[in-house]
Amino acid sequence: MYKLGRLLSAIVSQNIVIIIAIGLIRAIFGVYGWFPNDNVNLLVGPLLNWLVPVLFGYTGGHLLGGKRGGTVAAIVIFGLALASNVSMIFIAMLIGPVIGWAVNRIERVLEHRLPSGYELLTANFIFAVLAGGLAVTCFLYVGQFLSGVILKLNGLILQVAYSGWLPATAAVIEPAKVLFLNNVMSYGILGPIGISQIKDFPVRRAACCWLTSSGCGGRCGATRLLRLPSIRWAAFMKFIFRMC
Repeated sequence: MYKLGRLLSAIVSQNIVIIIAIGLIRAIFGVYGWFPNDNVNLLVGPLLNWLVPVLFGYTGGHLLGGKRGGTVAAIVIFGLALASNVSMIFIAMLIGPVIGWAVNRIERVLEHRLPSGYELLTANFIFAVLAGGLAVTCFLYVGQFLSGVILKLNGLILQVAYSGWLPATAAVIEPAKVLFLNNVMSYGILGPIGISQIKDFPVRRAACCWLTSSGCGGRCGATRLLRLPSIRWAAFMKFIFRMC
């Protein structure tokens, strides 16, 4: 689990540029920005729904399968993102490394078994067929199913936030720190969900995922933007836990 946490944190840290860029575009030209511009704000949706999952998937595949693994992962994630109604950031962080690992294993199996002089052509053709087949499968069958799962998960999180039980999440997050699972909680679960909610909800409703993450010291200033009493209570309980 510790290695998984480091892998997820590496995926996020290497793509932090695109997240900051989207945040700046939304903060400056969004509906609640300093210079609202509907035309420029149209960039936010495609960037979050398509580009960010593809980059996350490519990075995860590249870390475990090299450039070829990253390319295959990007093709598959793009087909998945096109068929989805929501952002596939969380799914891309899981599928990307798996595809990279599979490509690495296939390369090892094919090593010294391909005809001499045709290694590059044959290997690229095999991985092209693999990437195309997985992309079509994800586009036709997997995308809508995962969209429904993510929508139900987001709805469950909002229900918890509005019900006043948000501070109870500390019972899971705080012990995870002791078990060195803070990167898994932050970069693997809470972070991607928070990023995917940015486009659909105002800041004061999407910030609960950031405030409950396992490394939210710098984010507690966002409580000034909040309007939900349960979220303010969660920030207060987080402060108490950190002081203890």
